Order: sequence, then structure tokens, then C-alpha cells
Amino acid sequence: PGFYKCGVAICPMSSVGAADDQSKKAFRGSPLIAKYWSRIFGKNVSNKKRAAIKASPMYHIDKAAKGPIKPSIAVYHGENDPRAPIEHTHNILKELKRCGIAGEVVTFAGEGHGMSKHANLLYMYYRIEEFLCKQFGMESFDAGDDTEKFEKNTATVKWSAEYKTDV
Repeated sequence: PGFYKCGVAICPMSSVGAADDQSKKAFRGSPLIAKYWSRIFGKNVSNKKRAAIKASPMYHIDKAAKGPIKPSIAVYHGENDPRAPIEHTHNILKELKRCGIAGEVVTFAGEGHGMSKHANLLYMYYRIEEFLCKQFGMESFDAGDDTEKFEKNTATVKWSAEYKTDV
């Protein structure tokens, strides 16, 4: 808490391992995912709820809200993500709102774990650039023809809240 002004998450998992039903859904009993979680988060994350909660971002959002710098968070997620189900982003959104953290959540119909359609990639990177430039007080770059980026994407802005600085 208090170290970062903002963050960007693409297809994030809100919780891992045995933390809750959403993370169990993503886990699906896969030995490969269990091995990955064990290597990244420790061997207990797959079967011990306490260890899983400690490793899960969802359960630490409130700490960011209490720090000296209240960050803004931008989340972008494919609605058909089989690895990090879209419910993870819905959980993050609820917690961001509850904690009074600003930012945005944008979902993409017809996309999975990452964006693959050209128009969606263009639009997502445009949103990320706009978000980061706003956070750091910079002007964004105008790339010219925005037809594909704005008219052919499958994005839905689920939530967007302005960041209020204390400076």
C-alpha cells in the first residue's frame, strides 16, 4: 500500500487455490495449474484456505485504499475467459467500489484469456494509454484514424470512476 499510483490488470485472477469457489472453478482440479500455483504461491495454496487468501489479490484491495497514496486500477477482461473466469473481475469491481478506489473495468465479448481480435487489442491499448497518461498527468498520443478501434471492438465499459488526487 502506498507504493503505486496506479495499476493495470489484464484478465486477472482475484483469488487463487483454495481461497473461494471462484478460484476453485478456475483450478478445475488441473494438476498443471496446481503445480503452477505451488511454484508461484507455495505448496499450500491449492488446499489450505488461509495460504490461498494470503496469496490472493482480492483480499488485499482494502489495504491499498488505506495507504498514503490511493491508487487507481484499470481492469480489462475477456468475457469467455476459461483460465480466470470473468467472475474474478466482477469480484474485483465490487471490492474496488467498496473501498472507494477509482479506475475502470472494461470487458470484451467473444474474448478469452487475453484479447485476440485486432479491434479489441487496439481499443484495450488505447484505454490503457489514456488511463496511464491521465494518472501521470501526461498527454496521450493521437494516432489518427480511430474507426476500427472505436467501431469494431466488442468492449463494454462496465465501470469508470475518476481518480481524485489529494495533492
